[in-house]
Amino acid sequence: MFTQYFFPITLDVTLSISLLLYYSNPLFAISFMSCFAAYAIFTVKYSNYRHHLIRKFRATEKHIDFVTSETFGNYYNVKYFQ
Repeated sequence: MFTQYFFPITLDVTLSISLLLYYSNPLFAISFMSCFAAYAIFTVKYSNYRHHLIRKFRATEKHIDFVTSETFGNYYNVKYFQ
C-alpha cells in the first residue's frame, strides 16, 4: 500500500514544491500546499460522508430484503395450509 499509493504522492508533492521554490516565488509553493491540503481535507471528509451513506443504504436494503422474503414466506405458508 505504501509503495503503490503514499510513496508516489509524497514524491510528487515534494518534487512539485521543490520546483516551485527553486524556479518561482515561495508564495506559489505556499499556494500549492494550501490548495493541496484543502483538496485532501475535502476528499477525506466527502469520502467518509459517502461511506456513511453507502452503509446506511446497504442496511436499509438488507432490511427490505428480509421483510420481503418473510412476507412471501408467510404468504405461501398461509396459501398452502388453507
